[in-house]
Amino acid sequence: MLVVTVGTGIGGGIIENGRLIQGRRGIGGEIGHYIINFDGVECPCGNRGCFERYGSTGALVRRFTENVALLEKLGVPAEDVNGKVIFDHLDDADVSATVNSWIDSIAFGIIGLVHIFNSEMVLIGGGISREDEHFIRPLREKILNGAMEQFAKDLEVEAAALGNNAGLLGACAYFRQNF
Repeated sequence: MLVVTVGTGIGGGIIENGRLIQGRRGIGGEIGHYIINFDGVECPCGNRGCFERYGSTGALVRRFTENVALLEKLGVPAEDVNGKVIFDHLDDADVSATVNSWIDSIAFGIIGLVHIFNSEMVLIGGGISREDEHFIRPLREKILNGAMEQFAKDLEVEAAALGNNAGLLGACAYFRQNF
């Protein structure tokens, strides 16, 4: 299973046989810094083109705050922009196109991970995962249509049921299992 949390950054984990893959130093699954664009935007981690620079809600907010003309058209001050404000303006063609491009970036990153791990399921967490019609459904469609057929067959792409509490509850479960 691949778990992807879309928020200020991109978080996640890979679960195999009921266990979180931790890697050699316990930091395996750092998918936010998986590079999806080698010529891409500089990331605070020191690399360029990291997944979270394109697929996080923070990246979506940056796309809007950098587009002064769009902000003026919508009458929204840059400091008020967040995921909810953006999704509240989806009836605007420019907003819809920008959100669609952002979802493309997330799908692109997840498709690469599905091809690496051959996941049975992709769970999408974070506050934005509550947006079924405008986020989860189009993301699912893009992933299933973009992944190679043998990887997409029977692949489930769903919103995490625990929403924003998933990370905290996961950390508690990890602690209980390991300490």
